[in-house]
Amino acid sequence: MKKRHERSGNPKDRTLRTVRTVQGQGRRGDQTLRDILDDLEEFISAYAVFPDPHCSRAIALWVVHTHKIDSFDSTPRLTICSAVMGSGKTRVLEILETLVEDPIRAADVSAATLFRVIEKRTPTILLDEYDIQFRSTADSGDSIRGIINAGYRRGSSVLRCVGQSFEPQEFETFAPVCLAGNGDPPATILDRSVVVRLRRRKPSEDVKRWRVNDCAPEGHALRDRIAEWAQRDWQPTYPEDEPGVADRLLDVWEPLLAIADSAGGEWPVYSRLAIPALTETVETESTSVRLLREIRDIWPTGKDWISTREILQGLHQIEEGPWREGGPYGPRGLTPHTLAALLHGYRIKPVHNLKKTLRGYRHGGFADAWDRYLTPLDALAGEPSEASEASGTPKRRIRTRLVNLEDFRDLGSG
Repeated sequence: MKKRHERSGNPKDRTLRTVRTVQGQGRRGDQTLRDILDDLEEFISAYAVFPDPHCSRAIALWVVHTHKIDSFDSTPRLTICSAVMGSGKTRVLEILETLVEDPIRAADVSAATLFRVIEKRTPTILLDEYDIQFRSTADSGDSIRGIINAGYRRGSSVLRCVGQSFEPQEFETFAPVCLAGNGDPPATILDRSVVVRLRRRKPSEDVKRWRVNDCAPEGHALRDRIAEWAQRDWQPTYPEDEPGVADRLLDVWEPLLAIADSAGGEWPVYSRLAIPALTETVETESTSVRLLREIRDIWPTGKDWISTREILQGLHQIEEGPWREGGPYGPRGLTPHTLAALLHGYRIKPVHNLKKTLRGYRHGGFADAWDRYLTPLDALAGEPSEASEASGTPKRRIRTRLVNLEDFRDLGSG
């Protein structure tokens, strides 16, 4: 596959062009698969209330991908979450249990059981109560999280010693996983997930009553239709580039986009509209990356070199920052020695000025790290940052660019 590159231009305009192109080409396609997806969406939304149609459509695509898991190199985690209990999360898992390939639904699982069952049969894991599971200390919730994180890509495994001779053995972790629980799961799971946030149903929102004995046969009939379609010699065709979609995000959505494109009709449009609606990128910033960002914010315009004292003075003035005097770095705040230690991993070193009287840092020394670890300056707009406010320089703040779904509402209808 060719390496994907970001393209210049307005992300909304690029997405609109892509959606129109896909719509023009996508009405052809696999009619059988399209009918299956249409019926899946109708079945899923009949028994659960979702905030918008993107949720049931994405779930329908995810269900189909579990039946063709051998065709994909990645499998998105489907995260069903809500702020409080009683919002329908377990109901969605009950519905999925009738539809997905080889389901295993559990509210509690050990790490050892999880990787062994995946190695044995590559089932679809439906894990309820993740909020309790990841708090577990008895069986290492971190180990379970690690398995779920690694298993979204084919080829990942865990290594354990087994048997009386303690022979090392690899256990595969690649398998479809759906998680349900209250609150947010760990950020590393959200980063690999199609996220469906449920809300408690209003009295005015009607759904059919779910009774397993009555409803499961209908779900099983749909599952059999998907399984029959999955017997075909089908290979996914992946999009080479999706405007405004980062590589990790495209890895997550590729299987669903490939299925939607194969189905044709409105499904290619539906799948692309769902990406900004059901994706949550969690920005996790380490202390050293924050330091890079705030040094860039306080750096005086046009200066190629500034002293260590100037940098520290600017950092100490950031009220909410950790660098201030009396903060986490002690009564003196961030010191020249600690500053140099934090920047050492980025190969940024202090140098003397031309007169050899002061030590400081060159602007060019930061350029590579700023390019690699920070959002480009041309993507920063709007309100200023705390660091630049403290230093008296113009503030900047990262603005998230989201697709306005109203721009595509007419394209997704019909």
